[in-house]
Amino acid sequence: MAITAAETWRDYETDGVPSSGSHKVKKNNVRSWGAWVEGLINAFTANGGLIFSSKSSLDASLAYAANTMAWVIGDATVANNGVYGKVGASGTGSWTRRTDLPFSFIIASDAGAGTANAVQATTSIPVSSSALVWMNIFEANTATPVTVSFQRRLCADYQDEQRQ
Repeated sequence: MAITAAETWRDYETDGVPSSGSHKVKKNNVRSWGAWVEGLINAFTANGGLIFSSKSSLDASLAYAANTMAWVIGDATVANNGVYGKVGASGTGSWTRRTDLPFSFIIASDAGAGTANAVQATTSIPVSSSALVWMNIFEANTATPVTVSFQRRLCADYQDEQRQ
């Protein structure tokens, strides 16, 4: 695996040590990380990767061979979004969740909704515990910890996801 997004775009030269100075992003690390992400996507789509908008539509689709991979993106139940593998022969079996979606770096927007200590931000894709979320904070906060609530745009609705 390539260098992670968190390491590539870290704040300080020595991660977590402000006195080490600002980290200057190296283009070769960005290219390496980007190539790794592109490789995953290309492998997924080249092998007939499937994308479903809900887990219920995935569960209703059993006409795939064992070990077929599929993504669920857009399910109203956030925990249902992820990468699944087919168990069992075509027409039978089930789908098993294998991992979070491979979005290791997500950009969120804080348009000033909520309060300084309870920020409401929006993302275009689901936020999982394995993702690095980047965003500018609209106003200074005064509490520790600050709560950030992510709202993911689903067509015309919004879906809340809580992270702290």
